[in-house]
Amino acid sequence: MKKQYRHGDVYIEEASINTQGMEKSKTNKVALGEATGHAHKLGDTATLFIERNTPVWGRAIEIPVETPLSHEEHATIVLPPATYRVIHQRTFSKTQFKKVVD
Repeated sequence: MKKQYRHGDVYIEEASINTQGMEKSKTNKVALGEATGHAHKLGDTATLFIERNTPVWGRAIEIPVETPLSHEEHATIVLPPATYRVIHQRTFSKTQFKKVVD
């Protein structure tokens, strides 16, 4: 069974992702809170990848050793070694989907 984690409005799921064509992020911020400016931030041992050629930027995380994921308004969780996909929670409002933000 795939490992799955929820951290506020961010859903993280273990996945087989080829990150070779993806761009390495300059930061380890998985998501930024548009309302508060807070961030879901990975520990330094993880690598965050971004796929900019998709309608909604894809994000993948490679974690070689247990790594914390923190946020100012949520308890820190520890992610075990694996490759993960990052999915942002969305809500439907009358005619369109909107990204949920902290």
